Amino acid sequence: MTKIKLTNNCGKSWKKFQQNYIKGFAFIKNTLLSEEEIMNELIKSIKKDEINKKLLELNGDFCAVISYMGAVYLIVDKYKKYPLLYSKINGEWVIADQSRNIMDFYPSYQADEEALSSYLAVGYLHGNRTFLKNCKIVSAGTWVMLEDVAKIYEYHNHIYNKVKLSDEEIMSGCENSLENAMKRV
Repeated sequence: MTKIKLTNNCGKSWKKFQQNYIKGFAFIKNTLLSEEEIMNELIKSIKKDEINKKLLELNGDFCAVISYMGAVYLIVDKYKKYPLLYSKINGEWVIADQSRNIMDFYPSYQADEEALSSYLAVGYLHGNRTFLKNCKIVSAGTWVMLEDVAKIYEYHNHIYNKVKLSDEEIMSGCENSLENAMKRV
């Protein structure tokens, strides 16, 4: 059994389609998709085992919780604008969009002292860490499949190889990026 508590509706609101949830927006090329269309695209890609390919194709700010074939998929965009947290409590997966929602299911949750020390040292938490012990967050550019254990899959990495380009190639790339962004707006 999985418990889901998604209450953060600031900015964009959660939409529910059957037992699946989605929040945000996405484009495929220059076409803006509705939440339902994003959900359908994600479900089709899960069924075809092409989720990484689809997530690279989608451009936007979104996250989703999808139940399919006994597994639960937690999906975030390349930048993780909307958080998704998960924890296994008493043998059940708990999914939330705020840590206090995790704590509602398990009030005696303990703080992760090591994570807190790391945060105080560098000003952020690295990877999928949170301030709660045994609670993780879906990292940017990844998706998680929850079955008996959590399996993490990376589809995008923000570290790029350096490429030598001329000034003209750099300016052309900037112009194309700006033009494509304006088309989407």
